[in-house]
Amino acid sequence: MKGRPWWTLVAAALVACGGSSSSSPSGTCSNSTAEVCPTEPGACDYTALTTPPPAGQCVMFFINPDCGGYVVVQDHGVDANTYFYYTPGSSQPVAVVSQVLQRRGCIAGPAHGFTEPSCAPEGFKQLCGP
Repeated sequence: MKGRPWWTLVAAALVACGGSSSSSPSGTCSNSTAEVCPTEPGACDYTALTTPPPAGQCVMFFINPDCGGYVVVQDHGVDANTYFYYTPGSSQPVAVVSQVLQRRGCIAGPAHGFTEPSCAPEGFKQLCGP
């Protein structure tokens, strides 16, 4: 797939249109991960998102392997970031959180909502090829 994956556009649209809850790092999730992360390859799949690029290249994905009991993959964009929260060993996320400029909200996750754990910024490492 060329360019940004489809879900980053969905995330940006949901946040920009008020589909997400609040500017705080917790809140109700507007959809389930089953609705936002279809089974097409690479949509939210941990293995697809974390496949290293060719040797000597880096992509705008950052991984934090230990963030409050979750493995977090961040898709870093110019003015929007998407965070995928996985339980260790799982290939599908528990929640997907989007941040567009200063607005942050859960776009997919449990119906009762999702509270993001605090993660140290230095815990995120950029995904680069061997």
